[in-house]
Amino acid sequence: MFEEFKKVGVIGLGGMGRRHCEALKTLKNVELTAVCDLRPEVINQVNQQYAPRRSYVQWKDLLQSEKLDLLIIASNGPSHAMITMAAAECGVPRILCEKPMATSLLDAQRMTETCRGKGVRLAINHLRRWVPAYARLKAQLEDGVIGEIRHITFEMAGGQLASNGGHFWDLVRFLTDKEPVRVLGYLDRTGTPNPRGPQYRDPGAYGLVWLEGGVRIFFDMCEDYGVPSFIEIMGSIGRVLIDEKYSKWEIFARNPKDRDQPFTRRPPLIPIAFTGSDIDMIDCSRRAIEELFSTGPVSCSGVDGLRSLMVSIAIHQSEGHGNQPVELPLHQEIFQTEYQFT
Repeated sequence: MFEEFKKVGVIGLGGMGRRHCEALKTLKNVELTAVCDLRPEVINQVNQQYAPRRSYVQWKDLLQSEKLDLLIIASNGPSHAMITMAAAECGVPRILCEKPMATSLLDAQRMTETCRGKGVRLAINHLRRWVPAYARLKAQLEDGVIGEIRHITFEMAGGQLASNGGHFWDLVRFLTDKEPVRVLGYLDRTGTPNPRGPQYRDPGAYGLVWLEGGVRIFFDMCEDYGVPSFIEIMGSIGRVLIDEKYSKWEIFARNPKDRDQPFTRRPPLIPIAFTGSDIDMIDCSRRAIEELFSTGPVSCSGVDGLRSLMVSIAIHQSEGHGNQPVELPLHQEIFQTEYQFT
């Protein structure tokens, strides 16, 4: 896979951290050199399963002791910024950071600027960037398979707007090549405990995001239902339906003979052949790692991570201003506000 031997470290050994360890096992000439977690019992489990060369309880000790080719940061959100910037200062040339990339826009900005200044290749793990089916879908959309995209609907149960919804903001930016310009949001007040601990607060929400060109994004991530996510992309002459849980991807569009009919007509749609896929997080990690070790562009950069985070924070801002529309990009004074995301 790689001609030169690569040394990789992983900080944070929860579910995603272990998936990254699993991905590293599939890569030739790549070594899991060091791991880090605050919980000794978790380190013992990972040592037995993945046999890293060394393990640490404190991430600062890892950075001071190891010379890595890549660092993967899979710890909880509040630590992402400090670890990323410290790693860049220590000379780590490549960093893959979990989402949300930070708990404030200022920290996200500082992460991006520090890595840029140090020549570090920084990727944020909004993993659908590395799902081949979404790349194929993007190509079909650009070819006009459903005409012009008019709106996208996304629903996902269980809340966690920044943690889970951040993936969706990145996905719509990727598929449409358009930036969010306005947000109207309502936070869910159910108060479901965050599964990562009481110190975190990442409620669900519902609302509307406008993209450049008038594309409308309707989203519902409330906490009063519990079904898998679903995406509908509505075009001027067709639609795309995506049920990731069951690997069901469907495209329907007007028959070519009906394409020029006015929008006041609603002729039946015909299915368009498309091969989707499941969302394999380990495979996505593998692809992201391979990309970081290449010399090509990074699919989901620090700037992409910041812009995704900004949408989630804008929804909080809309709620805080009486559910009024909020314009994007957000004003610089909002960048300093810290949130309890993870």
